[in-house]
Amino acid sequence: MTTENFKNSVIALAIGLIMASCGGGGGNQQSGTATSEEAKVETKTNDYANQELFTKLSASDWQKVVKANYDFDLTIPSGWTFAEGEKDNRNPSYWIAFKTEADDFKAAVTTLHQYWFDLTASIIPADGNFNIEMEIVTNDKGDAIGRKDVKGERITELTLNKFIDELQPQLWYFNTPKGAVQISFSAVERGEYVRISLVYMGEKAE
Repeated sequence: MTTENFKNSVIALAIGLIMASCGGGGGNQQSGTATSEEAKVETKTNDYANQELFTKLSASDWQKVVKANYDFDLTIPSGWTFAEGEKDNRNPSYWIAFKTEADDFKAAVTTLHQYWFDLTASIIPADGNFNIEMEIVTNDKGDAIGRKDVKGERITELTLNKFIDELQPQLWYFNTPKGAVQISFSAVERGEYVRISLVYMGEKAE
């Protein structure tokens, strides 16, 4: 090997080592791309306010979903646990089911019903729980051009319906900092679970 060829070999080897140390190979670039894609998927998974329709809830995320979509903290009293839940409308609307192992199911349901009624009334105490009424919107000529939801009669307490032996109402509305929310409550004794539906109604009812 001549001196000139030896110099060329050394230079080529040095260039190869520099490229390798700088991550010039395709393998390192592909690894970086995969990590980026994984981060995007994780971000989408945690975007609780923009879940796809029919997304299933879990025991670890149902409270985060309620907070993100309705801006209040939904909790449950001792003796109840999350069972299942799902997004069933885009407005957004979710249903969530809870189960209990209490010996007296009816008594447990009564306690839970009252617990949630008091909880929603306390979010904005000045508004409390209430009914919604439809108001016709008119133009300057008095012509009806639409309708809007307005706050109706305030509901100050639950009452016992003696005919069905259940507390009423099972549907009411309340305001949160984000807007008005409808909650409906139902219990299934055979399965010993309670199911609620939460529907975002839009701007706060005034």
